[in-house]
Amino acid sequence: MPYYDFRCRDCDTAFEARLPVERRDEAQCPACGGRQVKRSMPLVVAVVKGASPGTGDACCGDGGCCGGACACAASGATAHRYR
Repeated sequence: MPYYDFRCRDCDTAFEARLPVERRDEAQCPACGGRQVKRSMPLVVAVVKGASPGTGDACCGDGGCCGGACACAASGATAHRYR
């Protein structure tokens, strides 16, 4: 069962719910009990090994997201952000 991210339209609480795909539109706010919720798209980060640094999509090869300070440069991995 997948997790979905929601934001309550009544009290503006952000929350996560684990629901079957066929019931993903039946979420209820845990803070106020409201059912006026909006499903949001989470930011997903995928780590891909073997991508060549310096192509503009590398995490550390070109100073990317962390300026070269993380361990992905040593492992040969690069990070790609999707929305």
